[in-house]
Amino acid sequence: MPDFALIQLAPGRFLLGWGPFRHLPSPDPLLPSFYLNDYFLDAETPWKIPDSWEIVERGELGSRLGGPQPPAIDWQPLDDVSFQSLFRSAHSALARGEFGKIVPIMFQTGVVREGDPAAYLVERLAMLPPEMWAYAYRIGEEGMAGASPETLFTLGEGLVETMAVAGTRGLDRVRELADDPKEREEHELVVRDLEQQLRDLGRVEVSPTTVVELPTLAHLVTLVSVRPRSMPSFEEVVRRLHPTAALGSSPRNEAARQWLRNADRGIGRGTFGAPFGVLFEDRSAICLVAIRNVAWNGERVRIGSGAGVLVESTLENERKELKRKRDQVRALFGLAPERDGVPA
Repeated sequence: MPDFALIQLAPGRFLLGWGPFRHLPSPDPLLPSFYLNDYFLDAETPWKIPDSWEIVERGELGSRLGGPQPPAIDWQPLDDVSFQSLFRSAHSALARGEFGKIVPIMFQTGVVREGDPAAYLVERLAMLPPEMWAYAYRIGEEGMAGASPETLFTLGEGLVETMAVAGTRGLDRVRELADDPKEREEHELVVRDLEQQLRDLGRVEVSPTTVVELPTLAHLVTLVSVRPRSMPSFEEVVRRLHPTAALGSSPRNEAARQWLRNADRGIGRGTFGAPFGVLFEDRSAICLVAIRNVAWNGERVRIGSGAGVLVESTLENERKELKRKRDQVRALFGLAPERDGVPA
């Protein structure tokens, strides 16, 4: 399969860019430019300029990129001991008042024994519900395919729009979500963080919070927008918003940034939770939060999930949230479910 990058622009409509890609420190002003950075925004050349591109409809994805056979994957046991250590470290820092919320993550890893994960996963993207934002890329031996519940932002018609997506329940317990104090507090931290990051651009509009039901999971969602006096660049909006409190910390301070950096030394999160987007020639753009995905590098594959930890959080509840998110990814991509916490 050739190198490619793919992002959903609207329900059933996708931008597909074909490699080879030019890797640049800034976008091409005359071509759609994909933005692919790591979580910590350390990439020197985050802009990927395709050799050619096209707009495709949902039904065309399979014929362009897909393959019907699921890969055979040997999943490794979950490293729960490492997550326990992360949780205790986070909880201790919260108790000391270093920050009010932090989001540790963990990965479930495996080895591809047979088949091409890229072709199969992209084939599955065509089957995903249109209310989730599909995205994928493959550059060399590395790639990722996912369906995010949230956009980091969109730019267009003089408007910057973003969303707070925090709070998680299985669909069997969706009625609890709006009334759970911990989930409401976690969500409000994200909303307030977005407001703070955007308020100096102009008057910020915040929509009423709703419960959005997606396959297997429900989330609290609040839309936030601003009509700036002067339109910011794509990269300025990335720096303002990423990572939101849904996937980083609240408040955004040096103690939290250091905690996340230290935690990453044993994980290597790479592009999980990073901004993934595209900027068009007219300066309109869409940028997703790269979660709910399967990533691969050669024969190694992994599924990441994160859980927002507050001082009142418990280890068992955060374990359950991590598993619910992994289960959703497995269900979306037709991968076998876990059995008692052990990958199938």
